[in-house]
Amino acid sequence: MFSTAGLYCVRHVLFVLLMLLLVCACVHPPKKDPAQSAAELYADLIKPGVFERSSSKTIDGYLIESGHLRLPDKSTGSLVSVRSSDGSLSALVNRPGASGLLLIDNKGVVTFQPEPVLAIKVADAVPNPGEKVAISDQGKADPRVIDVLIGYSRAAVAAVGGDVRANALAQVESVNLSLRNLQVSDVSLRLVGTQVVAVDYPISVETLEQVPVIFAEGIANFEPDVIYGVFTYKGEPVTGQGYLPGRTAIGNPFSPTLFARELGHNAGAVTADSARAWRESTGRLSSYAHFAPKIPQSFTFTSASFGTVGFRWLQSPRAVKYEVMGKEPLLEGYKKLGESTTPDIVLYNVPNAKMPYYVVAVFGDGSKSGPSNVVYAKPYENVLKN
Repeated sequence: MFSTAGLYCVRHVLFVLLMLLLVCACVHPPKKDPAQSAAELYADLIKPGVFERSSSKTIDGYLIESGHLRLPDKSTGSLVSVRSSDGSLSALVNRPGASGLLLIDNKGVVTFQPEPVLAIKVADAVPNPGEKVAISDQGKADPRVIDVLIGYSRAAVAAVGGDVRANALAQVESVNLSLRNLQVSDVSLRLVGTQVVAVDYPISVETLEQVPVIFAEGIANFEPDVIYGVFTYKGEPVTGQGYLPGRTAIGNPFSPTLFARELGHNAGAVTADSARAWRESTGRLSSYAHFAPKIPQSFTFTSASFGTVGFRWLQSPRAVKYEVMGKEPLLEGYKKLGESTTPDIVLYNVPNAKMPYYVVAVFGDGSKSGPSNVVYAKPYENVLKN
């Protein structure tokens, strides 16, 4: 009797310990030290592969690195990592047996989402034989830039860890890496903006057709050449779709080479590794939008209090920030009094005098628009004079 009871107790204790281990595993996912370098953060995942970096650059405070993965069996893959200023990392990992999206947050918590694997391969290129666009500078020999807008559903934002700009920069770099591998040196992609929408649309031809409507706000704000929509994979027959040829495509966030493949379809390639298709389509793909810097419109005085004045204006397409200029009494010329990444601002510690102000838009390459209309404003004064 004692031995049976003792055996029951041992089994019970073992069961409880097992459950605690499982709970702890769920509550405490793998962690890394956020102070480590990007290479140290992803080292375990790519083992026994070796990363051969081919590009390293910083955009808007994000460190972007890309290159090949070399494995002992002579197989190859690729890696694109984006490190943000808070220490978090997002990486598109393409290697046999471990392809997907690696996320490490600023506390060191690691998650890896493998890319969806389809039991049956279904064609993801959607024929679009009537695609036409007026191509400017047909004989232009200078490198061309294809401006890209990437839109996300809220569910996709959560899936990529919340930092859509980091993921979008990684996606764009994955195509630039592919172009370098193809030795296509006269074309590159540039991220001009992102947009988030509420609905997590299915990955389907019907959604592909609606991309210009779904992301109409982003298209108006950033005037892109190419638009790509990111939605979570929900068991659809395909993981992505792209017009062949065209300027729109959609896909899931976990497949590291999907964006390059779908944009390859946009370029006219049945597969993403067609250098000829990219070279022949560069003029078309970079000519959908003929961007010219636009002056911010309707610069308006909105508020005043002790030592402060507020303004708002209409957004300029592709502007990354705005600089508000003012001319203080007894001083010659205007100087920058503040900047904002949104089309509104409140300036603090301004002189208690009526002063002229205007705003300029600043773009990704550092260029600036001309000045807006001039507005006179004074703390405590709500009278507007142009």
